[in-house]
Amino acid sequence: MNMRQRFLVLCLTLFACAASYSWGFERQAHLEMSKTAVRLYHELYPSNSRDTDELTSLFIAASGREDDITLSLQRLFNWHFYDPGSRLGRAWWGARKANTKRFASLAEKLFDSRGGDPRKTYEYAGRLAHHIQDMSSPPHTVPIYHTTKDPFDTFATEAIAGIRPATVQLDAVRAGRRDLTLDALQSMLKTAAERTTARVGKPVRYNGKEIVSDWTGFWRRYELTGPECEQEPKTGFGCYGMNTFGEPAGNFTPEVYLDFYKTQVASAIADSLRLLLLLHDMK
Repeated sequence: MNMRQRFLVLCLTLFACAASYSWGFERQAHLEMSKTAVRLYHELYPSNSRDTDELTSLFIAASGREDDITLSLQRLFNWHFYDPGSRLGRAWWGARKANTKRFASLAEKLFDSRGGDPRKTYEYAGRLAHHIQDMSSPPHTVPIYHTTKDPFDTFATEAIAGIRPATVQLDAVRAGRRDLTLDALQSMLKTAAERTTARVGKPVRYNGKEIVSDWTGFWRRYELTGPECEQEPKTGFGCYGMNTFGEPAGNFTPEVYLDFYKTQVASAIADSLRLLLLLHDMK
């Protein structure tokens, strides 16, 4: 076996080991969320000459490309789990399980691209949007190791095009505008992740009624692992509870699941709009 064949075998092995997990929302979901954010942006700036259709199209496309498996193999070595405490470490072949390093690298590239080719700026921004959007996915922020896409991530992709953040969310986005800094970008990731983990721990309500005390029957933080786990968790990760998102469980109806899904998607769209406003305001 020659060196080229050995390299190909290695790549295929890594793909088999890595490609089946650490994925968040599916590609089309990312594209739809970014499209909606761009539409909202153009509602605010209908005749903005700085942000052409070409640039916002790059933003949308890049938000779906961050999961692509390319010759650089960056995706195989950078998973997309949130891990502020650096508990997850690396896989046996060196892959970083947390999104920390990859996000920081993209943020620096975006920051350094200011004043240069705007197409690169919007490419990096779209890739950053991908990671921020993933922070509205509970299994990625709890986080929970999964060997296939979590049912939440593929629950109702076809409904995303019709989801729009509430007026109060959009007002908060506009009111919270700030300068483009590395800290601002990191804060967006952290805020989105903490918002999701907080919601997982809050009472589940629908039509004004409390369904259950929280979502931990579905996703359990590392601190809550134990007999309530559906199976033994991987080192450093949380675990799935005994319930599966989207499947019948007590008072959890399809409407309850869809309501929570829409809430999370609306937040991801608002986050993406916030990122576009950072680009608009950057000096």
